[in-house]
Amino acid sequence: MIRGLSEKRRIPRLGKVRLGVMGQEPGKKAYPKATSYLVCPPEIEKVFGEKPTRLDIMLPSDDPAVVLPQELKMYRASGLYCAGNRETARRWDERGDLKEIACPCAYLDSGECGPVATLNFFVPDCVGVGIYQITTGNQRSIVSLNTSLETFSRMFGGLMGI
Repeated sequence: MIRGLSEKRRIPRLGKVRLGVMGQEPGKKAYPKATSYLVCPPEIEKVFGEKPTRLDIMLPSDDPAVVLPQELKMYRASGLYCAGNRETARRWDERGDLKEIACPCAYLDSGECGPVATLNFFVPDCVGVGIYQITTGNQRSIVSLNTSLETFSRMFGGLMGI
């Protein structure tokens, strides 16, 4: 057994549900563009239609940190570059090693780094063992989701299965 690794578990990710599409104007950088429907993987569209506006979901755990993990994140072309919690962060260095550093740093002030929350959920009507995810960087949405999860947990005595 490898301490710090062997005891970790991760629910398989089946796909992502998006709140919009990427738009692009000629000669400009691509940007996210909201839609009036959810952009879903084919297996969800098969159950809820091509452009669903709502999904029936279930939460996979009573632990809010599993249902809605949140970090400050910064991405580069190669993928995730740095992730932190306003105290410490894990960042890849120029040699390709993962290092622990102080957080926040200048990248937060520059806007290159920002909050990211990922809602993990089951879609019981879809075949497959795993979760789907919706990701947001909107601070208001993150606060609203945290508030809702806390309220649900208190009302129902937990989150799993609701």
